[in-house]
Amino acid sequence: MKYFFLLIISTVLFSSSTGLYIDAGAGVNLSNKLEKETAFYTYDTSVPASIAIGYKSNTFRFEIEEFYSKNKILTYTDAGSNIASGEIQKSTHFFNSYIYKLKNKTLTSLGLGFGTTNIELSDLSIAANTASNSKVENIPTIKASFAVGYTISKNLIFDIKYSYITSSTYEIDNVKYKALSDEIVSTHFRYLF
Repeated sequence: MKYFFLLIISTVLFSSSTGLYIDAGAGVNLSNKLEKETAFYTYDTSVPASIAIGYKSNTFRFEIEEFYSKNKILTYTDAGSNIASGEIQKSTHFFNSYIYKLKNKTLTSLGLGFGTTNIELSDLSIAANTASNSKVENIPTIKASFAVGYTISKNLIFDIKYSYITSSTYEIDNVKYKALSDEIVSTHFRYLF
């Protein structure tokens, strides 16, 4: 029985389809709000990007991912709507795990990631008030994702992925903000070494 168990483990971890990979992706964020308790900023749609390095077996993948987005702030809404300007930058460091299934050349995968997010508001100006800069770091963050991919070649895979990213509540300059609620649709290329 012990040898049978070792055979199963070695087949999953060290078969020909296992190994290191690098993944690069870009997409669009369907959410465009940064919310306080009683007010919110809206920002434009940019192209969030990510890069990851990981390890795959026959059924599972594990990776470390760096995720980054930069957006222009458009409005600030409290009792009324005000023109606002500035930039919001978000960078998140994730540890992701995926379970996936390959059928013919098509892959489907479910993923769960845990990490921390840094948010920086730069040159923030509301209704022509003086610009200011603010930053908060290490906000606990969770990501759930679903992807459909196609095996282009033995070493190259193309994915279309939907990700939902949320966080704990946080404070910037002693002002409470609601949890992040980002919905991202992205395309990825993954190269298997």
